[in-house]
Amino acid sequence: NPAVNALLKVKLAACEKQGVKVELNITSAWKDLSIPGWEMCKVLGNLIDNALDAMKDTKNPRLTITLSEDLKAFRFSVANNGPDIPPQDLGRIFQAGITTKAEGHGMGLFIVRSTLRERGGDIEVTSGGETVFSGWVPKETAASDVRSVL
Repeated sequence: NPAVNALLKVKLAACEKQGVKVELNITSAWKDLSIPGWEMCKVLGNLIDNALDAMKDTKNPRLTITLSEDLKAFRFSVANNGPDIPPQDLGRIFQAGITTKAEGHGMGLFIVRSTLRERGGDIEVTSGGETVFSGWVPKETAASDVRSVL
């Protein structure tokens, strides 16, 4: 996907500048992505930026970005080895206005989840030793399913 490729190039350069080791696991071209490229860039860009921010005081910072697909969905994950998200925050970080940062508005993850859910997908987070945001969008949106029935 050209838009995602361009985003990854920019974000990899930012990682290099910050001394973050990046591992890319791309097993799919994400051809015919069911979400506009710019929207997927908004999702991935926010997750990568959050990871970089979380790791700014981490020794040997490491970011792993995975893009894949299966028969039903395009899948992604963004993992980092920064500090764990406190358990009391895990269940609420996708709510509007919730932030774990000293500065911020708490809208980024809310927008990420809303964007994915509008397209029939979703995102989740785990944090313990490493923080992993993983999500998906279906290969066909509900609108295209309706068209195929008509």
